[in-house]
Amino acid sequence: MTIRDHIGLAVLVLVGIVCTACGRQRTKEDMLGGLSPEMRRALEATDSTPMISAGIDRPAFVPTDQAELRDDDEVIGVVVQGRPKAYPLAQMSGLLDHVVNDHAIDAAGQPAAFTVTYCNATECVRVLEAADHAPQTSLEIGTMGMLEGELLLFRGDVRFKQEETVEGLQDVPFQRMTWSQWQELHPDTEVYVGRSPDKIPSEELRDEPTVDPSSP
Repeated sequence: MTIRDHIGLAVLVLVGIVCTACGRQRTKEDMLGGLSPEMRRALEATDSTPMISAGIDRPAFVPTDQAELRDDDEVIGVVVQGRPKAYPLAQMSGLLDHVVNDHAIDAAGQPAAFTVTYCNATECVRVLEAADHAPQTSLEIGTMGMLEGELLLFRGDVRFKQEETVEGLQDVPFQRMTWSQWQELHPDTEVYVGRSPDKIPSEELRDEPTVDPSSP
């Protein structure tokens, strides 16, 4: 079985350990015990308490007029395929919330995947996309705790620190600013609302392809 086959089980196991460890310090061996050999190899590289979690897929958004943000709330602003989106830092600061796998629809009607990452411990922000621009709805990036003071990420069987260069991935421009600043620049932006199953997945909020106004 692959690492991703074990993600759901590992999250439950590790969260259970964290929640029930009151009064007793657990070692890394305690936390790795009972996991598959593949999962052990993946987690043994970390130098702190391991926590593996898939990134958030099919993230939920609301239109600007429904955003419950203060003017001075910080957001990560991204424009992909002409489509502006805002990701509030507060929604990406939770233990399992540092990675959002998202996508936009290009002019040909194909999904263009990108991933927004944020580490509130280091204040590092990075947005990634596939270097080959192959149509896909998710890069399937997840988190694996901290390594040498940086957020440790994974994609398939590849582990990498948040700021490392990764084969097959490239950076996407972003802006980190207040909500009022981003809203002024992009009044039609969509706003990420975190783990909110009652909200609208991005592709259902506006799933039509973006048309370049300069094209004939």
